[in-house]
Amino acid sequence: MIEQKKPDEAAGNPGYEVGDEVYAQHRAGPCVGKIVAHGQHGATLKIGDKHHAVHWKNVLGAKKRVTQHLNVVDEGEDGMIVEGADKRRRFVAVPPEAREDRMVVKALGGHRLVTFAKAQQPPEDESRDAPFKVGDRVSFEAGEFSGVGVVVGEPGRDGAYVRDDSGRLHQVRWAEMKGVEADPS
Repeated sequence: MIEQKKPDEAAGNPGYEVGDEVYAQHRAGPCVGKIVAHGQHGATLKIGDKHHAVHWKNVLGAKKRVTQHLNVVDEGEDGMIVEGADKRRRFVAVPPEAREDRMVVKALGGHRLVTFAKAQQPPEDESRDAPFKVGDRVSFEAGEFSGVGVVVGEPGRDGAYVRDDSGRLHQVRWAEMKGVEADPS
């Protein structure tokens, strides 16, 4: 009779790379370690100054993953084949719910570099009443520097750009600005 492997043992490496920091269950309790080597059944973690062999079933999750720079070799509807700096190719499956997330692809030396970025909702446009508008003449004082200029560009939540009389552009907070009467000329 053939024995089937348990699902945990058959799964192999759940996607960790050398350099990832992971949480692991150790005899002494949960701990944090850095993966220095890995294989089908587990990984060698550097915990403190010592190396410990840990089975994949005892790896609890990632604390920090190492940044990977991957070139896209081929892509399709369900994923893509990527190649790392070590020339190893991998298939990256893209689940349907993640396909709507942002994926940044850059051209790099004839190859494409892919970086995944979690889609974020743009911040709600907060209603703000800017004390000054474009074209208003203001005086400002930031630390030891003080000057007079005109508000240019779209005012932001915290301040605006002010171009002084010499033509230099300054980022000035609202609290650092004071109004100036218009020139009588």
